Amino acid sequence: MAICAVATGVLLAGCTQVSDVRIVDGDGNQWLVGVADPRFAGDDRCDSDPMIDSAVMSADLPPSGLGINLKPEATEDDAQRVAECLRNALTSGEITISRPTR
Repeated sequence: MAICAVATGVLLAGCTQVSDVRIVDGDGNQWLVGVADPRFAGDDRCDSDPMIDSAVMSADLPPSGLGINLKPEATEDDAQRVAECLRNALTSGEITISRPTR
């Protein structure tokens, strides 16, 4: 069993984990990408994608959630691209894509 510690904001090697991306049925009419307990390796928050309508990070520290609403014309490929960007930018977190119920 590995023992993980956080020292000055740096996770020890082998102690990071980003979940596989889950796709669930949403309750709106747009694709959403969410991350529970996001921890980023650097400054990239993947919020510059042209299909992102809005992105909101929780105000608590460390943040407990990140929600990204995609534009109405976005597709599953767009949601997957944003989720993949997040997988590469995060050191840990649980990523979920919510599909629209159009």
